[in-house]
Amino acid sequence: MGQEEVTTSDADTQLDVGNVMNRALLPFDDLDANEVQELMCSIIFSSNDTSPVARYNYISALTKERLRKSSVKIIRKDGTGVVPEFPLEIVLQIIEYLHPLDLYHLTQTTKYFRLILLTRRLSGMAWEAAFQRWYRSIPQCPPTMSLPSWASLLFGPATCDVGICYFAYFVYWCSCRLLRLQHCLQRQAMPDFAPCQRICSVCEIKIIEEYTVIWKAFEMKYPSEGEDLYKILQYSLKSDGTKYHHRRVENRGNYIINDLPIKIGQASLYLEAIKLGNSGAMEEYKAFLLKCEDENRQMRRFVDICRDWCSAVYHCCWDVFVQNRRNSFIKLARKFLIRMGHQQQDLLWVDFYTYLMTYFEKKRRARFSKKELHSNLSGLEALANSAKEERLNRERAALSMSLRKRVTSFYYDLVQRSVPPERWDYIPQGDRHIFDLPAVVRYTDTDYGQESNAPDLAVTDIDVVILDFTEALMVKTRQRLLHVLKMSHPSALLWEDDCGDKIEKLDLATAVFTHPDPIRSCCPWPVPEILFGYEEAVRHGSCASIPLFRGGTTTCDSEADNLGFNKDAYDTVVLLLRLLKLDPHTTLARDLDSLNKRFVCIYCPESWGRYTMDWRQCVFHTCYYSKDKLPRFALLTVEATESVLVQENDKYHVDRNRVNWSCKHCTEHFFSPVTRKQARKHIIQKYIPHFFNSHYRRAEYLFSPHCSKTQHRQTG
Repeated sequence: MGQEEVTTSDADTQLDVGNVMNRALLPFDDLDANEVQELMCSIIFSSNDTSPVARYNYISALTKERLRKSSVKIIRKDGTGVVPEFPLEIVLQIIEYLHPLDLYHLTQTTKYFRLILLTRRLSGMAWEAAFQRWYRSIPQCPPTMSLPSWASLLFGPATCDVGICYFAYFVYWCSCRLLRLQHCLQRQAMPDFAPCQRICSVCEIKIIEEYTVIWKAFEMKYPSEGEDLYKILQYSLKSDGTKYHHRRVENRGNYIINDLPIKIGQASLYLEAIKLGNSGAMEEYKAFLLKCEDENRQMRRFVDICRDWCSAVYHCCWDVFVQNRRNSFIKLARKFLIRMGHQQQDLLWVDFYTYLMTYFEKKRRARFSKKELHSNLSGLEALANSAKEERLNRERAALSMSLRKRVTSFYYDLVQRSVPPERWDYIPQGDRHIFDLPAVVRYTDTDYGQESNAPDLAVTDIDVVILDFTEALMVKTRQRLLHVLKMSHPSALLWEDDCGDKIEKLDLATAVFTHPDPIRSCCPWPVPEILFGYEEAVRHGSCASIPLFRGGTTTCDSEADNLGFNKDAYDTVVLLLRLLKLDPHTTLARDLDSLNKRFVCIYCPESWGRYTMDWRQCVFHTCYYSKDKLPRFALLTVEATESVLVQENDKYHVDRNRVNWSCKHCTEHFFSPVTRKQARKHIIQKYIPHFFNSHYRRAEYLFSPHCSKTQHRQTG
């Protein structure tokens, strides 16, 4: 049993191997290169795949196009047919200013110009002057060729120059006779600069076969000298009849040019002399090898320059061809889709280019028919519909943003008109808390088509909704702050749980709050902000209440809150109150402000001078600069405090340009406060131009909030 199982397993293995060798089970076995290319959506590199650009001498075509563009502005003259009748000296002077391509074309016109240009005695320096004038755009002529031959090689027709010999064999005399020598003349053959002739792909293979026989015969006769001779042979790296690829793409020695028999014949003479034992034969052979290697290096340098130049010309022609083909097809496709009802603004050129880029690379025809357009019509329509949807989304987003700006302006104007100036500091900072209201969402998200079609906010009920929500938000913020203070304040256990005493707790000097997560808050600066009491914390009601009440819940969750109790600030305030011999459980923030005391930090070095600070600045100083240390402050004496207050009130030390003033009768400075001088100028020009100078100090004209609250106003 075990032997039978092994035999069966071996048979299955042989069957699988046989199927694989027959390629019956391999994928893409019956697919050609074009079908694989369409399935894989990629361009397969093939040297035999000829593009439309490579069907002719694109070097001559590009040169003619550039010369034609440069001569557009030249005024044409009649009577140019009399030029051949000019004296020879004048004709030669005219010829010197022509392009080498023009000289080549002249050699193909009449016998007169052919005789002049192909006779060195008559042409003189005409060819040299022409090539010297255009030396930057044309490679230099090699020393083994004449200038007319070099121009013919570059600008002549792309036909193969390899000669085919026809022999006749005579049986009676037992000899062969050469009947004629005919060139291949197959098209799509660009110059190969190693042999300096045009060779097509078919002749390349024939040359390889012919010279392989010669090379094998030499190796059989001299087996040890093959490596040395291989170094001195001139190899051509051109692997295609029409295109010039990058140096890294082509392999070395695709075929051997016609100097192989010459080099073998020369090397054979030296090797025979060495074999006969002639003196100095080995040194002459080594000198011959070094000379040939140096010639090969020079030839290789020249071939690389010419090949790079031809490659650049080919890619330039190919880019122009693809660009013209792409533009013509995109223009045809857009015109067809517009007739079908699509708008022109939805038919973007870039989108069509991205969609059809692979299609353009696969096709090798310069013109496209309507049949190919209909075959891609479904994809083009989907592309146009997608662009239309994106455009509509952008228009809706722009309209929504414009409506949001209108709501923001309306909100500030509404609060300015409806809320007394004394309560402006209690309004929640920013405006993002009103954009989640259902009435505002309906207004900003409705597609009106145009902004002018949107209704005026004054005729809607949004103002009532905003005011009610703002008042409710302030109430809920106060409840939230009380909850945070009760859960975190160290003295919360000593407080009585009665309704009449809770509001006073938010006014305590020890009621300090901060943002635990500044990124989620409405504050623009990355460090947490210290908020003292209800007056400053209520402006951040959107940070404290929106995460809680947006979903309809009314419960208080301390984990979802962006406001928290600051223990470091609390310890600092307690230390300052003890220095003033005040009770931390009962002292209010406004009572501490009224004392107007000044302190200095003990940790600050005396050599640099110590800054005097009030109690709020001491808290900031501890939280931002001495957070890792216990707070240590010293209270200034009465005499020192009076001196500091005099210097603070001195006009020299007061910043008269501080941006903390606003008008109380309009919304001009509500969002962005200005300096006192700018606010006075605004009121003089707009309200009381005749008798403001005698009443500018009255409180009903100007409003200046507290310095710590001004920062909220500037960033609200």
